[in-house]
Amino acid sequence: MKNIKCIQLIDLFIEMLIAERNAAANTVNEYRRDMRGLKQYLSSQNISLLGATRDNITTYLSDLNSQKLSKSTQARKLSVIKEFYRFLQEDGFRSDYLGATIKSPRIPRSLPKCLSVEEITLLLDQAKNYGKNDYLKARNSCLFELMYATGMRVSEIVELPRNTVQGNPDAIIVKGKGSKERLVPISKVANRAIGNWLNQLEIKRQKETRKQESNYLFPSARGNGHLSRIRAFTLIQEIGQSVGISKAKLSPHVLRHSIATHWLTNGADLRVIQELLGHSEIGTTQIYTHVVDSHLKKTVLTKHPLAREAK
Repeated sequence: MKNIKCIQLIDLFIEMLIAERNAAANTVNEYRRDMRGLKQYLSSQNISLLGATRDNITTYLSDLNSQKLSKSTQARKLSVIKEFYRFLQEDGFRSDYLGATIKSPRIPRSLPKCLSVEEITLLLDQAKNYGKNDYLKARNSCLFELMYATGMRVSEIVELPRNTVQGNPDAIIVKGKGSKERLVPISKVANRAIGNWLNQLEIKRQKETRKQESNYLFPSARGNGHLSRIRAFTLIQEIGQSVGISKAKLSPHVLRHSIATHWLTNGADLRVIQELLGHSEIGTTQIYTHVVDSHLKKTVLTKHPLAREAK
């Protein structure tokens, strides 16, 4: 075991994440990059991953801080490092747990950004008319309606199989993080947008003869894969900018935050929202109660009859 190479330790760690935790591809790639960054730093100090001490890790964290990385990025990297050294201990590569006394940087709590119902309505209306032809307009409308109606992650939407939504279903099975499945209701409005988009896909299929047709609801431009997350992201921002919503204010995650906040504001149960969004912990969902509280306080402070006198 002592002769094992550092890169092999990282590979074994990654294999554990995939086999035991069913980690998503994006998570795996992120963990691998973080661990290789630590390995590179330690190697520059002639220190191995296996032989690192608490002081070595603390110095590395100080180096990250000096690079002006955000507190959340530093905290994530430390979390990965702790998991890695927990793995080394549990698998017998080290007798101690290196991360026991290393504390994460304090991260100021920030509320998730969300749009008003009026802004969402503006986006949904614009999406119906955004594009150079009926095909693109139908795609954009379907993307926005589905994203806002369900609160699905952008990765879940672009990877959605086409047959999942055929036949006007009241709900669909969505595979989320860690391949966990959940039931997501589909509204009538979203179903109409889906039906219109499926019609456009069929029209295009009849006009073109492809050797291999994509099975995804949102196929890529080449037709054999799915729309990329990056393209979905830029598309959302393009449509937002066209109605005066800045790039800084809009992203797929902001749409997800918005529907969660709107659900809660209209009386939805927190546990139900947790299930709909696919959160593994209720604490993740509870942040939206703070958003709603913040909006209520703002309303009281700005709309109260005596608010002006208080100024």
